Amino acid sequence: MNFLFQHSSTRFSLNDFIFRLKKLQKIVDKEEIDALLILNGIDSNHNFESIKLTNWLFLGQNGVEIEQNEYMDENFNEMILLIKKKGLISIYCEPPLYEILKSFLIIIPNLELFCPTEKQFENKDDMELIKITQFIKMIRDVKVVGVMLEQKYESNVNNIEKWPLVQAYGQAGF
Repeated sequence: MNFLFQHSSTRFSLNDFIFRLKKLQKIVDKEEIDALLILNGIDSNHNFESIKLTNWLFLGQNGVEIEQNEYMDENFNEMILLIKKKGLISIYCEPPLYEILKSFLIIIPNLELFCPTEKQFENKDDMELIKITQFIKMIRDVKVVGVMLEQKYESNVNNIEKWPLVQAYGQAGF
C-alpha cells in the first residue's frame, strides 16, 4: 500500500483518499445539489471550514486534529475543487500543488484537471485571469452549488457573494 503522508496519529493512503472523496460524492447526491465547491485562501475569504475539509480530504486529518489545525499549506490556497454529480470531479491547481497531488490525481476517475503550464505560472498577472476562466468553465453546467460555511456565516449565506472568486464570476456576467 502506498502511503502519502505520515501524521502523528495515522498513515494516510491513496485508498483512504478515495474513500473520503467518495463520501463527498455521496453528499452531493444526498443533498440534491449539482456540486460541492471547495475553495481556499483569499478566494473563500479564508473560510475555515474549507481549510478543514481540504485537510481532511488531502492530508487525512481527523477529529481534534482537524478542529485545532487552522494551518493550510499555501499551495492549496489557489486550488479549486468541484465535486459534481455522477462522480465528475473538476480541479484547478497550479504547478507546485500538482506536483504534490499528482499521486492523488492519477487515481481519480472522471477527473477534469486544469493546471497552467510553467510558463503561464511565471506570469502572476495572467494567473488570476486563467483561474477565473477555468472556474467559469468548471461551473458552466452547475445550477446548485454547496459550500461548507463556518457557523457564524450560516445565517447569512449571502457572504458567499463576498468571496473574491465568486465576485469575479458574477462580474463576468453569468
